[in-house]
Amino acid sequence: MQGSANAALLSWGFDENGNGGAPGLSLSHQEAPDSNTGITTLDYLWPLNPPAAGYTLAQGWVAIYEDGAQSHLSDLIHFGGFVGSGQNNSFQQIFYYSSHNNGSLADHWLTTPQIDAIFTGSSLVKISQNSAGVATYTPVDAQPGYFTGQNVPSDFGYTYTFVSSVPEPGVYGAFAGGLGLLCLGSCRWWRGRQKYGCSILRAAC
Repeated sequence: MQGSANAALLSWGFDENGNGGAPGLSLSHQEAPDSNTGITTLDYLWPLNPPAAGYTLAQGWVAIYEDGAQSHLSDLIHFGGFVGSGQNNSFQQIFYYSSHNNGSLADHWLTTPQIDAIFTGSSLVKISQNSAGVATYTPVDAQPGYFTGQNVPSDFGYTYTFVSSVPEPGVYGAFAGGLGLLCLGSCRWWRGRQKYGCSILRAAC
């Protein structure tokens, strides 16, 4: 099920080659093993800042299809566990798996039994790409990637854009540029709601 939109959203974008973040913030990435699958693939590091606030992204999987009928699976996103410790070294891992073979950092695929296990035993959302190979997803409630933490208003959330393969400059440039005003508005709104919750958003804005 595709998540529905929240009243105030901060947008994050990711591609298969380590380009990920929000306007003004580039997320760190690495190639690391996913403890869920044992496969080493592209791993984005989402900052938990401050860790004491208990901010996390709901864990689970997002399946991205090449077609609206959802018959051709293209990518899998795993909102996983945590690495590091302390105020400046705590991250949640977001693993990117691609079925393509274009030499991208995410070009590491799962076995059929692994995919079957994910589809039958994990928190999972299915979405589809558009004709440009871009998929957008807004989680709600406890869906994978849903933003939770102390004093997070129920009408605040994240939207994720996943760009399949290496994006053309126009695609990623338009995506990043179009988010600037949205990010600015989200930060201003958030600062008015609670005293330290904008610590993540301030870095992104």
